[in-house]
Amino acid sequence: MLRQSEHKTDAVEASTPVKATTLSGRPLKPIGFGTMGAVDVYALTLPGEQTVQLFTEVLRSGCNVIDTALIYGDGRAEAWLGRAIKAAGVKREDLFLCTKGGLFRKNGQFLTNGTEDALSQHCKDSLERLCTNYIDVYYIHRLDEHTDLAESLKALVNLQRKGLVRFIGLSEVTGEIIQKAVAILTRLGSKLNFIQNEYSLMSRDVEVDGTLQACAQHGISFVAYSPIGRGLFSSKDKAFFDTLPSSDIRKAVLPRYQTGQIENNVDRVKTLRSLAEKHECTTTQLALAWLLERGQQLNVQMIPIPGTTSVKHFNENMHAQGVFLTLQDRDLLSQAYPLNVFSGIRWPSGLISSELPAPAPTAQSEQVSSTSPVVSTLYMGNELLASLAPTVGMPATTDVAIPPPTVTLDPVNPGMHH
Repeated sequence: MLRQSEHKTDAVEASTPVKATTLSGRPLKPIGFGTMGAVDVYALTLPGEQTVQLFTEVLRSGCNVIDTALIYGDGRAEAWLGRAIKAAGVKREDLFLCTKGGLFRKNGQFLTNGTEDALSQHCKDSLERLCTNYIDVYYIHRLDEHTDLAESLKALVNLQRKGLVRFIGLSEVTGEIIQKAVAILTRLGSKLNFIQNEYSLMSRDVEVDGTLQACAQHGISFVAYSPIGRGLFSSKDKAFFDTLPSSDIRKAVLPRYQTGQIENNVDRVKTLRSLAEKHECTTTQLALAWLLERGQQLNVQMIPIPGTTSVKHFNENMHAQGVFLTLQDRDLLSQAYPLNVFSGIRWPSGLISSELPAPAPTAQSEQVSSTSPVVSTLYMGNELLASLAPTVGMPATTDVAIPPPTVTLDPVNPGMHH
């Protein structure tokens, strides 16, 4: 049980309860839902009909910030979400639908293409799969090192002017890139509205690389993916991670979940577990509550998007907004989990895979150099993605045959948090 009022006397100073915010007159719930984990990269993904059922229950619950992407299941996440929107009977205007383009699978590899033609086609395909005529937030999923940043952003502005996209976002970028994107979009008569990066008690890089500072400076909303440490904060023990199959992204390549690192990282969760017991809430709820409180502290609209394969866990996550933290609680967690306290790097290092040949350098180019220390950090995730295709048995094509919608839905099996 969550106890909000009983902890208000724990300190003279206390945090302000998180409320739903609004964007252009539309109320946004403090916690959203990420679709990746139900369909891709983790071992405990769901069959299609169970995924549709899960998404339908999420939509009926009133959660209205829903995040997906072209690459999640090679379009299947978007297609199943589109079916769920119809099945749930919710009004499109009550949803805040977010998806991403520019990152995709081809011939067993994960590639980027940030050209205007590619992004426009990706957006068009997403609209069809989602069964909608507009997308609330359209992100460039990963910047393409061989495409001028201005060209990629111009593509999104053109989509916005056509009414196909309402807000513009970037994913996996740092403060330096945000500042540059803000300047480009200002010249184009638009605005950067959303940033989506990994952020949790385990991954606090965005606090020191200028990302959150830039968001606060420019009034940009921040969407935190993997906010509960890819399941680590759901009190999983070492045995759970040891027995993950090789098809799971954590077992395959993520350093923090490998033997030699996971032992320390599982042990680190004990402080979170102890404080969760005090609040009579789950460790995942406490991790999410810390993020919401951190957003208020830094003057950034913070929207965590945990994913799960379980309706039960989804409901638990949504109730995190009712967990009341004193300032002492917040500081205790911040001090217990400083940057780099967890063993292992976030992503394996390496180079991005671009579908395009490297362009000849020009003095006036807006292009971000692939040799920049900042950008090499941005693109770590793409080498991981490229390495995953043969490792975790993912499809090697973006051509997806979407099953017909007239199938009996199966009940959702209990799953795990992401």
